[in-house]
Amino acid sequence: MEEVDLNVVNRNLINLIKVVEEMREDLEDRFLTAEEARNIEIAEKELKEGKTISLEDMKKELGL
Repeated sequence: MEEVDLNVVNRNLINLIKVVEEMREDLEDRFLTAEEARNIEIAEKELKEGKTISLEDMKKELGL
């Protein structure tokens, strides 16, 4: 049976924690929150109703 080196176990555990944290952050970035999704719905509705203009149209108006 192999002898367990606690330093190796500790390093591996620290690396695993880092990987899990990176995965959690990546998942948070991939999906919209309910608030973000609602804000997009509102913005799309306002655009259709002519209450706002698209970014492309604004750039054209500003000559950018």
